[in-house]
Amino acid sequence: MGKTSVETQAPSYQWLRSAALIIALAMVITRCLTQEFLRDPTEVMPGSQAAPRGVGAAIGVALDLACCAPALLVLLHRALTKKRQRAGLAPLLFVLFAALAATSFVWATDRYAAGVGAAHLIAGGALIWAASQLVTDWTAVASLASTCLGILLCLFAQGIYYATVDLPDLRDRWLNDVAGTRTNLLKSHNWQEGSFAAKQFALKILHGDFATFYTSANTYAAMLVLLAVVVAGLYLSEPKKPKSLALLIFIIPLLWMLWLSQCKAAFVTLFLAVVFFLIVRYAKTWLIRFRGQAYALTLLLVLAVIGLAVSYGQRHGNLHNDSLNFRWRYWVASAHMFVAHPLLGVGWNNFGDHYLAFRLPAAPEEIKDPHNMFVRVFCELGIAGGTLFVVFLLISWWRISASRMPAEQDKPGIISARGLIVAAILAMAINVISSIDFAQIPAFIFIEIMRRFLFLALLLLSILFVLDPIKKQLSTHSLPWLPAAIGIGLGLFLIHNLIDFAIFDPSPGPLMVFALLIGGLIGIRSVQTTLAKFAWASFGIWLAIALMCIGAFVAPVLLADSDATQADEQFRENHCYQAAVLFENAQRLIPYNAEYPFRKAEALIYAQAPLNEVDAAVNQAIAENPRFIDAYLLRARYFQRQAGQYKSAIVAAYEKATALNPNDVGIRLEFAEFLKDSSEPQKAVEQYQKALWYNNQFPPEEAKRLSPEDVEKIQQNIAGLK
Repeated sequence: MGKTSVETQAPSYQWLRSAALIIALAMVITRCLTQEFLRDPTEVMPGSQAAPRGVGAAIGVALDLACCAPALLVLLHRALTKKRQRAGLAPLLFVLFAALAATSFVWATDRYAAGVGAAHLIAGGALIWAASQLVTDWTAVASLASTCLGILLCLFAQGIYYATVDLPDLRDRWLNDVAGTRTNLLKSHNWQEGSFAAKQFALKILHGDFATFYTSANTYAAMLVLLAVVVAGLYLSEPKKPKSLALLIFIIPLLWMLWLSQCKAAFVTLFLAVVFFLIVRYAKTWLIRFRGQAYALTLLLVLAVIGLAVSYGQRHGNLHNDSLNFRWRYWVASAHMFVAHPLLGVGWNNFGDHYLAFRLPAAPEEIKDPHNMFVRVFCELGIAGGTLFVVFLLISWWRISASRMPAEQDKPGIISARGLIVAAILAMAINVISSIDFAQIPAFIFIEIMRRFLFLALLLLSILFVLDPIKKQLSTHSLPWLPAAIGIGLGLFLIHNLIDFAIFDPSPGPLMVFALLIGGLIGIRSVQTTLAKFAWASFGIWLAIALMCIGAFVAPVLLADSDATQADEQFRENHCYQAAVLFENAQRLIPYNAEYPFRKAEALIYAQAPLNEVDAAVNQAIAENPRFIDAYLLRARYFQRQAGQYKSAIVAAYEKATALNPNDVGIRLEFAEFLKDSSEPQKAVEQYQKALWYNNQFPPEEAKRLSPEDVEKIQQNIAGLK
């Protein structure tokens, strides 16, 4: 009797990879359907109404940590199986770029903004690497398509609801001040009726601001185009199937939402998408055969267009379009900023604080982003960060332009339909917990939860479009157009980011989608595994780094935000001294957030605390962020209300504020009024004249321009002082 050998195989631990992909999809979904902000946009004052709290920096960095979980699971899987997916240098380069952004915490003036912004980039880098390891079969590719379709449907639903329900109702309530809507909104933001901020807010309401989950309507439009192009790849892969034909219905809401967003760039990129699909359709063989030449030609075309735009702008001083002219002014000022900080930049997420000092006189906007991804990267991280970012894009595009595809498969892949369902449910659960303010009235909470149930239904509906109708599981066969569609969508998204800030929107959802898709495309083109060396050491090191980040950054930010939230509640209820104590507690936890001592100073002023306590808090804010203009203005205005000789301190505060923001007409007029009342006629005249000069540089249609009546009054003041 012969011997029979039994082949024993090591466990594959496939469930770890499946869990990692499920978490990655869930985190991308929840962040795309959530508006996040660095600091609360509503100003808190005694008696002001509490607006619904969204996702602030504290919840944002916690979500960033969750976005890193898939990478840790992949590392654990690699340690257990000794196998790794070869993804090349691209993911590593983005991680190094994110690490440099985190290091800029050292030289940034607003270190809190640098830290939070860098956390978003680190999460994006973790997603790129994790996706490059996980998206290796057609079920994973199908899961990307289903996720993009689900997010697209949710964006449609949000936009349609806003256009047909929220916006008309808000317009009526604003115009007619129904139930005090306009009065309460102005009060909650601490705005005066007729002020510039109030007028700008009114324009957003009356014209319809389709920012939805993002800061800008242009970001919303860019996301629609990116997701729609990916979904087009799903249609083209199986164009004759009934479920694919149903995708054509979504063209109607797509064009409607793009029209309402008033984003011309989105229509241009949508047209270019059609052109690129035709090129791939009829020149596929040539593109594969002459891949290097096609890559070089594409790069030269992009550089030529950029060069022509820069040359035209330098020759004419504009770009022959009102919208582009605004951007040209941003970029010219940014060039001066870059020259002042060429090597390492001003620090990640710190563009806005420095821009005001370089702003051109004809540019009235106080922007936080230059509306160009390369300009921002080079300004904030200098030549070092800009080079890393550019090389990352070049290497990524070379990798994803390859023609390599995953092999056909008969057995189930890394993720199943159940896995996609779990991802959708997990995403909405996280979204509900992180983004709904349960301190609001029950009606508000009910509506928000119902909206999440609608999103969940749309996400589940999107799964049907990637199911095999016979096997009732995710399609395991080839979807040949999807990789090309993802590449085209990402390329157009980057083109859009040459004139907008979608990829670096304060709400990092677009960045996370970009990371998932480009990482997934790298994974598709890298279907080869090799032996993993030092796997357990790598897992241990990155786990230790994650735990250190929790202890040193994430946990303190969460605790400080909790104290600050309680301080806001105390401040609204006019318990000002208690609010000041809580702000001080938050400051102890996060000493590098200048906003905490600043808000402490405001609370102490309302509590009628001694002047030295208020001034000490203002000093702390200025010491932490020397470019914090509001702190200088707070000191100047507060000292003016005090009895005593503080003239030199007030003048110094105004001079610092005007040096940091020389174009601000309002600050100069305020300074001039103080000088006039302080018997400094010559200096008052100088400030009045500078205010008029800067005012005259604004475009004639600019809302910030002073009215003829205001100009006449200033001229009378000048004549009287002379």
